[in-house]
Amino acid sequence: MPLDVLSRIWDAYGFEGDIVLLRAAVGVLSHFEPRLYVDKKEVLQTLTTGRWDLGKEEVFMKKVWGIRVNI
Repeated sequence: MPLDVLSRIWDAYGFEGDIVLLRAAVGVLSHFEPRLYVDKKEVLQTLTTGRWDLGKEEVFMKKVWGIRVNI
């Protein structure tokens, strides 16, 4: 995960708590959704190797804050 996005997530975690980590995880899966409808090997490669290109920090964080979680 790019450092700028990771820093924003940890900052939000300090204020909002664990729910931010859940939103960020769903945001990452949402971002990679088109690349997750392939075989298991390609999915694991997408999620575990290389640097994640999540786009611009502002756009990704807007997606994270737009995720609604009912607990």
